[in-house]
Amino acid sequence: MKHIQKNKKEPIELTEDKKVFNSFESLSGEAKKAVQEALLDEQGYICAYCMQRISTERNKKLNKPRIEIEHYLPQQTYPNEVLNYQNMLGVCNGNINNTLHCDKTMNGKSDGTIILKKLNPLDKNCEKLIAYQKDGKIISKNNDIDVENDLNQILNLNHTQLCQNRKIALDKYYDDFKKQNNDRTKWNKVLFEKFIEEKLIPKNKKGQFKEFVNFLIAFFEEKKEKGKYNKK
Repeated sequence: MKHIQKNKKEPIELTEDKKVFNSFESLSGEAKKAVQEALLDEQGYICAYCMQRISTERNKKLNKPRIEIEHYLPQQTYPNEVLNYQNMLGVCNGNINNTLHCDKTMNGKSDGTIILKKLNPLDKNCEKLIAYQKDGKIISKNNDIDVENDLNQILNLNHTQLCQNRKIALDKYYDDFKKQNNDRTKWNKVLFEKFIEEKLIPKNKKGQFKEFVNFLIAFFEEKKEKGKYNKK
């Protein structure tokens, strides 16, 4: 999960529609598309929860765009926040081979009334609540039961395929790091810091973060802080 810095101004198309409509479903296609594009720009084209790639391209299996608009505070429970752009997030389709995650889980956010107890990508402290294991699993940094519930019961972020996808991404970038530094007789903190700053943190020319960016950064930060570096 990565903290999302929201733009202060909502898309003009949403502002105009709000003068006429009072429900999210009634918004025009133009307004919803403008919101999608604004969310993609804010979030660097990654899902607010699992950090997979999202875009306006169509998911052929599900026959819909690879981005969906999620209300952090549920629409049913918070009707006054339904058209509040500050309450909107861009999320993935939440479906891997019919296994649901992110905002689609049964008895999770798809219920329309359930609220995450601790994890909130709109809160700048959200990144401090979780840690990552090398196998791709996300855990509570302080063994917080509420955080574990958010991760595993409400969002299902430790679904096997999601963990595998994170591990595949990590293996790729770790291989890139080793190839980039294979002529060095000794690794050091500077090499890891340079890789993080130049290869992982920045968005690309399309404004995209790396998929699972904070998981990748966490791994290399841990390597950087070690006193000894193993080239395996």
